[in-house]
Amino acid sequence: MSVNISRFIDRGEQWALQLRQYFMEHFTLAVLLFIVVCVLCLAGFWIGMTRGKQYRKDLQKVTELLGNLDVSKGLEKNLTIFLEMASEFVLARTYTFYVKDAKNGCYVLKAVRHQSVDFGKVKPSYSGLTGYQKESYQPPVTLPLDALPRRTGIVKEGEVPLLSIPLKSGTGVIRIAPLRSASAKAKRGLSAFATYLEKLVDMLMESEMLKMQAEISHHSVQALKTISDVTSDHKTTVSIMLETFLRATSGRSAVFLLEKLGFRQVQTAGLSANAAIKLQSVLSYNGFALPRGQEAIVVSRGEPDFIQLPSEFTENEVQSVVGVQLQTSIGTAMLLVGYEEKMNKEQLVRFGIDQLITVIKSMTTVLESQEPLRQLSSAHIQLFHSLARMLDDSSPYTVGYSEQMNRYSVVIAQQLGMEEDEIRDVGLAAYLSHIGVIGISNDLYQKEGKYTEIEFEKMKLHAEVGALMVGVTIGNPRVAEYIMHHHERMDGFGYPKGLKGEEIPLGARIIAVVQTFLAKINGRKSRDPLRFDQALHTLTAAAGTQLDPQVVTAFIQWFREKQKSPEVRGRSLGTCWEMCCTPESICEKCPAYHVPEVNCWEVEGNLCRNHGKSCDTCFVKTEYLTREYGNSAS
Repeated sequence: MSVNISRFIDRGEQWALQLRQYFMEHFTLAVLLFIVVCVLCLAGFWIGMTRGKQYRKDLQKVTELLGNLDVSKGLEKNLTIFLEMASEFVLARTYTFYVKDAKNGCYVLKAVRHQSVDFGKVKPSYSGLTGYQKESYQPPVTLPLDALPRRTGIVKEGEVPLLSIPLKSGTGVIRIAPLRSASAKAKRGLSAFATYLEKLVDMLMESEMLKMQAEISHHSVQALKTISDVTSDHKTTVSIMLETFLRATSGRSAVFLLEKLGFRQVQTAGLSANAAIKLQSVLSYNGFALPRGQEAIVVSRGEPDFIQLPSEFTENEVQSVVGVQLQTSIGTAMLLVGYEEKMNKEQLVRFGIDQLITVIKSMTTVLESQEPLRQLSSAHIQLFHSLARMLDDSSPYTVGYSEQMNRYSVVIAQQLGMEEDEIRDVGLAAYLSHIGVIGISNDLYQKEGKYTEIEFEKMKLHAEVGALMVGVTIGNPRVAEYIMHHHERMDGFGYPKGLKGEEIPLGARIIAVVQTFLAKINGRKSRDPLRFDQALHTLTAAAGTQLDPQVVTAFIQWFREKQKSPEVRGRSLGTCWEMCCTPESICEKCPAYHVPEVNCWEVEGNLCRNHGKSCDTCFVKTEYLTREYGNSAS
């Protein structure tokens, strides 16, 4: 063993001596090898440092680009910002950004930035610049796709040299002119800059396309709504005709009055909002006839007949008035048109009266032709009622929901003293408040649990879809407006428009309160309903932020007044089927339905579960318990 170790040590010493002798004989080669290794190490270190520095510069440039990006400003404004950043690389008079238009097979000019350059004070780093006194460069609106270089470089357009920096993706190109030459450093910088821009420009173009599609869709909807209003809503029709007539004749204001069987329809144009409201109120209540029973008048300020005209109409700097009263097939029609200047009476008599007679006949013809459409509108209302009930009946937890929405909304509207036609519209809008779900997905409507973000965004569309359905078919813009905005909040955080406070139509605010109340007292498969007193407390807590305090107060006061009635002492506030709006098809099989004098929960074998209720949690019973035994009742 010791002999083997000794031999191994001897061999090691021999190898060391041989290696030493080799290096002594090849000293120069060893030194050169050492120098090469050192140089390579230093080169690697320098490259690493340079790349790190370049990486930091690139990161800084990307950060700057992202910091300047603002999608809300649109494509053109963002491209202008990018051109301003490009001016840091080279100095020139004009910077342009072209974007690819695949449909038309060309690049389209989207942004231009002009910079005032003092060529007498050019810095050394911009030595490639020369003063272009002869050439006046006007960038073309379009560029052919195949005429641009694929790499950054100087090109000529006519007599003007310019620097072309294409995006590698082919979606755009930056052009800087006039520019005879650019340093290699500037070209590299601009090429890298263009590389960073590619994804940003693609994103901006996609955003712009989506925005354009949304605007087209919005305008299409508005156009469809306008057409629907013109064909079915007499107020919109008359308003458009009056405004068109005023523009054609340089009239200042106009009022149209149609009277039939004591009912008066008044429409104005060209008046201030206050004057229009006053005039409509006065004429709707008192009516009006031309002075001295005339069928036509031409009168100017200062004449006796002028004083007899409605002051709300003549106070608006009106100097001359032409009026015509005519018996038509749909009633007595009158049209007054005011002019700011005193007109030649002979001319007004010759042309004004004939024009007004023609306009009145056209209006009454259109209004008469709308009557069948109003009958069709009634058919659509019946259809939508049936569809709403179908949605309700698709789940035992929503049975009677639309009817509840209607009844409680009408109650609140009456409590607030709204006009009869407004109350009718509130009730209809409340009944159809969820009709837009048909255009989305009933599965989504009936989903248990929390919506995903995408599902919630889809579900939010039901308000706009429902408003569009009602607006186009029924032709009642007020009902459509109530449906559109019933998910707005008083604090402005609702949808779809983010309206705030009084900006939200009163009818929509009423529907929001009733909807919130029903969401609390009606349970679901995954959750039990709240007690009646807890549901009212929820409304009070949400007043001022989500809900209108005035509407909440009116609703709660109505309940309190009913609770004070001696007729409900010792029994429920109403029968189960009345308070829950349960369909007769369910009620007639329930034994409680045949003994209305007995509280429903006291009747054995009742069918509460058939419409998603349980006696212990149903608000019919919890209201009674709270009233009889206080908030401690369970």
